[in-house]
Amino acid sequence: MLCSIGSVTGLALLMVGCRVGGGASSPPPPPPTNGYTVGGTVSGLVVSGLTLALCAPGVSGPHGTYIPGSCHSELRVGADGAFILDSAYSADYSGGDFVTIAQQPSSPAQYCALRNSKVSIQNTDDTGVKVCFTKFSYATNAADNTLSAYSVDANTGALTPMAGSPFPAGNHPKFIATF
Repeated sequence: MLCSIGSVTGLALLMVGCRVGGGASSPPPPPPTNGYTVGGTVSGLVVSGLTLALCAPGVSGPHGTYIPGSCHSELRVGADGAFILDSAYSADYSGGDFVTIAQQPSSPAQYCALRNSKVSIQNTDDTGVKVCFTKFSYATNAADNTLSAYSVDANTGALTPMAGSPFPAGNHPKFIATF
């Protein structure tokens, strides 16, 4: 009986030390140890569902055929901060791999854009990929036939006029849209 209690206690302690799920405070996974990695930062994420992936471009095959590229190393991202994709590259890598958004965030929908998505390994980890979330709002101004454009802060909802706004919009514009 004492042996069974010790096993149950040991199992309970082991379970207390484990964390299930990847909440907002989860650190990025450790990088692979056999080469250089690709990663970057996410900013403005307020919903879940974002998935990033590394992709290889398609290539021309024999006799003019096309061999499509493929994606791998998918990573679900649940919060702002640093990320590292689970793949390693040699120091002299010069191929055309790139980071892509395999799935946009949802619940509700949020739209993101990538900067510096082409893999660039130059004897160091590539940490320059930026995933930025943006939202835009447009309002028509029927009185002067223009369109006002604003970027929307993902965290506060504050509107910031876009450079050059308002823009000419033709006769009697009538709609308001948010993207």
